[in-house]
Amino acid sequence: MSIKYFIGIVVSLTLSLGCVNKGDGTGFNSEDYEETKMTLEEQEKSSPLDFIEIKFSYRKNMWGTFVMNGSIKNNATVATYKEPVIRFSFYSKTGRHLGDRDRVWDEFFPPGKSLQVEYRETNMSNATEVRVDIIKAQPQ
Repeated sequence: MSIKYFIGIVVSLTLSLGCVNKGDGTGFNSEDYEETKMTLEEQEKSSPLDFIEIKFSYRKNMWGTFVMNGSIKNNATVATYKEPVIRFSFYSKTGRHLGDRDRVWDEFFPPGKSLQVEYRETNMSNATEVRVDIIKAQPQ
């Protein structure tokens, strides 16, 4: 038996065993899918801030009130989140931090959905800049 013949047999066996379908003949294995789905759900529930995107804009009206409008989007594929906490940080024209305001939205937002929000702050009239961060969200 030559070495080429032996290598040919090993390669053929490897390829044929690697192509064996573990499913029901459709090429889809529901057990593997459920396991992957659970793993993804666990990951999304354990770190919600990694899957939430926020976009905000702000303006100051003529009475000195900051008006912040934006959206909170759930980019997760399985997990639903609730009660996002947004931190609004206010800064002076020199960059000095003047204070924070945390706001909780008492809402559920399922995967792929956006929550449109508005917030007004009247007590930071000497601020010139607002920075917005999400600091917390609960998995449902």
